[in-house]
Amino acid sequence: MEDKEQQLIDRLNGNLAEYHDYLMSLDKKELIEMSGLISAMSDAHFYLTECHVFEPHELEYLLQFQNPLEVIADKWGVHREDISDFLPLMDEELSSQDALKGGYALVTETELPGDMVSLFSKKEEKKEEKLRNE
Repeated sequence: MEDKEQQLIDRLNGNLAEYHDYLMSLDKKELIEMSGLISAMSDAHFYLTECHVFEPHELEYLLQFQNPLEVIADKWGVHREDISDFLPLMDEELSSQDALKGGYALVTETELPGDMVSLFSKKEEKKEEKLRNE
């Protein structure tokens, strides 16, 4: 099975290299228009080469194709367009607010429009008060 798995990984790497060569021939506007497909190809390649543990029948199936990366990326691209898959991720982030722990630039009060300044200030005051009371 390892020989077939390595054969598939090599083919997937080759498919991605060919895709990158194709992308290099495009202009900036075309690249922007293809961003969803580019992302799907990259996601599929990463998943297949780094995450997935292949069953023998999966290897047999994918090795039938000259471009198994395209087969999986096309399926993922269609799947990605289903916004319902994004909603649980949004809910999780909006509930946990983990992004506030660092790594993302925050808007300062001077950058906010009028009404947002007072909202921002009130939220900051509540956070500071909560921290003082802990």
